[in-house]
Amino acid sequence: MSNPSVSALKTNYEKFVEAHQLQKNLYNRTLNIQKKLLELRLKVDELIKNLWDSIEAYFEKYPPIIKREKCKSYGIHYVYRKNEEKIELDDILNFSNH
Repeated sequence: MSNPSVSALKTNYEKFVEAHQLQKNLYNRTLNIQKKLLELRLKVDELIKNLWDSIEAYFEKYPPIIKREKCKSYGIHYVYRKNEEKIELDDILNFSNH
């Protein structure tokens, strides 16, 4: 086993410090970008919610199943749960009786 020379040790140490500094810079940039992305996502979520609410309010006078069909033309798509399909059929029957 041999010991490295001082100059070889110094060269390797400088390479390590340079690589470590680069990694720290990349890490800090990643943190800043993630923070900006979170702020932007909050703004976009609020915008989507406002649009959704406005479109739904515009079609509020219709029964739920018709309202949902009209909202589809604006890009709002609803996901039905198992028990909701029967409820919507009841809404149509009750609306036609009025």
